[in-house]
Amino acid sequence: MLPEDDIVMVIADAPLSENLIIAHMDLHTRFPVTAHKGDPQAIIGYVTFKDMMLLAKTHPGNPVLREVVRSLISLPKEMTLSDALRRMTAEHLHLALVRGDGGTVVGMITQEDIFEELVGDIQDEFDRLPKHISPSGHQLVVGGGVTLKQLRDHLKRQDLGASLPASTTLNDWLNYGREDPLHGGDTAIIDGIWSQVRKIRRRRITEALLDPSGNPFEAR
Repeated sequence: MLPEDDIVMVIADAPLSENLIIAHMDLHTRFPVTAHKGDPQAIIGYVTFKDMMLLAKTHPGNPVLREVVRSLISLPKEMTLSDALRRMTAEHLHLALVRGDGGTVVGMITQEDIFEELVGDIQDEFDRLPKHISPSGHQLVVGGGVTLKQLRDHLKRQDLGASLPASTTLNDWLNYGREDPLHGGDTAIIDGIWSQVRKIRRRRITEALLDPSGNPFEAR
């Protein structure tokens, strides 16, 4: 189960452009829709990424997601995984809210989560962290699977993550020692390198923007 604080939500009445940015940073195909930004207790349903793209084409003026929200079921947190899977499979559902006492949203669960709990980790092509390093002006767009060795060699900075193995990925380096992993849009300065998380999938950084100067706002 994904805890409520980690649920990535789009916003029912926000401009579609704002919601597309959220979706772009989090590589999923389905997103819960909340009536109040950042509030999982205000989730009113969900949309797919295809819903958002279709809405942009059919309502080019000022589309909002409330117009295309799909219903989202809730399951009690006491329900067993096998019962949850049975219901979701029977009703052809891919995700559901999990509610605790008093109906409070305590998390969200997907069929994939249940399968992994029952039969072990499931990986697809999106779970392989990318390994690109692409210049972008004086900054770098770096895939989450790039190793510290690759970064050290590219930046000529052998001190980067000095206490960590050379095989450590960008995702693990940026999240090292953090109780709460970085989210899409978060920034950090580590070893003098400024970074901004650009894309997330399943709580792992798949892409980040790095500025070796440590100050992306300095005029050049």
